[in-house]
Amino acid sequence: DENDDSFSDFLKELTILPDGKFYRNKNNKELPLRENFYGWQLKAVFVLPRPKTIEEPFPFKSGDVDNYLKALVDALFEPLNSPVFNAEFEESTGEKYYFKSLKLNDVFIQSMTGVKRYTRLATDEKPHIEFYIEQIQG
Repeated sequence: DENDDSFSDFLKELTILPDGKFYRNKNNKELPLRENFYGWQLKAVFVLPRPKTIEEPFPFKSGDVDNYLKALVDALFEPLNSPVFNAEFEESTGEKYYFKSLKLNDVFIQSMTGVKRYTRLATDEKPHIEFYIEQIQG
């Protein structure tokens, strides 16, 4: 289904280098990462529910954007019990978590940018998170 395809594309972006190789040297304990792997950059927009009395686009009384970023990174890189992330993988491999089994780690994030804003005025926009994570190209 569409979610499986987008998650597969997401995993490929994190793990497959531009030359088509896996980001880790599987058989080299001295150099576990390939020399052309530079880490990732993450960009996120946190769209928060707009209180009825607020017209400003950006919230000042909600949570800190750095805490939102940390929560997003933890949700992506810590073990998940979500069937969206692990059901098919667990069934085929017996391993529980995509990210842990691929040795993906948030330590590889070199750059993060976050913006928080309210839902747009006079629209039916729902609160949500938009995020993009991509490899840093050398």
